[in-house]
Amino acid sequence: MVSILSRFKKKDASEPVRLAPRAPSDTNVSAPAVSKKGERRLVGFELLPHVTEKTTRGADHGWYTFRVSNDAGKVAVKQAVEDRYRVHVDRVHISPVRPRTVRIGRTMGTVPGFKKASVKLRSGESIELT
Repeated sequence: MVSILSRFKKKDASEPVRLAPRAPSDTNVSAPAVSKKGERRLVGFELLPHVTEKTTRGADHGWYTFRVSNDAGKVAVKQAVEDRYRVHVDRVHISPVRPRTVRIGRTMGTVPGFKKASVKLRSGESIELT
């Protein structure tokens, strides 16, 4: 009985907090890290191309859309795109996409929301998204 109630005891501040290890991923980007050669490299949040009919029309005018983590900011997105695709970014627009409810028969569910970043490149530059 004592072991059951010990779960509800307050923890001491001196005990270390255990965190689950994160699996490494090549699509992650975060704070800039400098390598030995002096080049900038970002690791920590995702940067995935968001390809739809609307975004492919925007690519004709230099606007490219990416799906980013919910904690990504404009500066970090700009640095990540410049480092990954070796282009120069002029503007960054970020917009959240709300979660929506879906229904399949009698079952209700939700499609999770995400954050979208639209990036404008300098004229004459492009990104090859496949």
